[in-house]
Amino acid sequence: KALVSYEVRKCPNNKSVIMEDGHGLLMSGHRTGSSALTVTSREYFGLNQTIVTGVRVAPVAYLSIVTSPMLYITKNEELTALPLGMTLTFTVNFYDLSGDQFHAHNTELYLALNRDDLLLIGPGTS
Repeated sequence: KALVSYEVRKCPNNKSVIMEDGHGLLMSGHRTGSSALTVTSREYFGLNQTIVTGVRVAPVAYLSIVTSPMLYITKNEELTALPLGMTLTFTVNFYDLSGDQFHAHNTELYLALNRDDLLLIGPGTS
C-alpha cells in the first residue's frame, strides 16, 4: 500500500479556491477560479511519486440527461408509451459555461412527477 498525501499549493494573496479537510477530501466554497494541488504517493519500498495538478472551481451552467436503454422506433412513428415494467436509467451530466463536464459537484437534483402513482423512481448505484 502507498501513503498518499495532498497539499494545496500557495496561491497569490493566499486565496485558494479549494481546501483539503485533512482526510483527503477536497472542498470548495463560493469563490470560483483555479488552484494547484500537489499529490504525493510514498510506497513502502521507498518509491516516491509527486504530481502537481490544477483544480478548477466553476458554477454549473447547464446539464444534460441521457436515458438508457435506447428505444428504437421506425421512421416517422411516435412512441406513445413505455413497455410495462421497463427500467429506464437516467444519467445526468453537469457542465460549465465553456462546455467542460464536471468530474465532481455538489448540485442536488429534485424531481416532481405529475403521476407518481404510475412510476417508481429511485436513486441509482453511482
